[in-house]
Amino acid sequence: RLFKDRVENLYFTYLFVLRAVIKAAPILREVHYDTGSGSDDVHTHQLVHDLVDNAALRHSCPIPFDEGRLWKAEGSGELKKELQASFQNITRIMDCVGCEKCKMWGKLQLMGIATSLKILFSSEDCTPGSSSDVGSLVLERNEVIALVNLLERLSESVEVVRSLSLRLTEEGIHPQG
Repeated sequence: RLFKDRVENLYFTYLFVLRAVIKAAPILREVHYDTGSGSDDVHTHQLVHDLVDNAALRHSCPIPFDEGRLWKAEGSGELKKELQASFQNITRIMDCVGCEKCKMWGKLQLMGIATSLKILFSSEDCTPGSSSDVGSLVLERNEVIALVNLLERLSESVEVVRSLSLRLTEEGIHPQG
C-alpha cells in the first residue's frame, strides 16, 4: 500500500511513453540509425522495427483518443506554456545536480518525457501520406535516442516491479493489501 501510488505512476508513465512510441512508429521506422558501425546500424534498425511492429505492444496500448485535439481545446495555450515552464524549471534544477552522470541521465529521461509529450499532444499525423511522406511531425536524433532510452528504462522498472510482486506473492505476502 505504501508504494501503490508510485507503482501506478510508473505504469502510467510506461504506457504514456509506449503510446508515444507506437504513435511515432512511422517516423521511427524511417530514422537513419548511425552508430558508427554498419552492422550495428542494421541491427539497431531491425530492433526498432521489431519494437514498433510488435503486435502485443500495440494491443496493450490501443489508441484511446486523439491526444492532439487537447492542444485545440479552450485553455490549451496556457497549459502548453505551463508545461514548457515546468520542463525549463526541472532542467534548471538538473543543472544543480553535482554528479555529472546523474545530471546526464536525468536530462536524457526528461528529454524522453518531453519527446513523448511532443508526439502525443501534437496535432500532426505521424502516418505516411499525411502532409509529407512520413508525416509532418519531425523528431531530432537526440529526441529519438531519449525516447527509446526512456522506454527501455521504464520497461526495466516495470519488470522489476513485476518480479518483486511475484516473489512477494510466492512468499505469501500480498503486495496489494
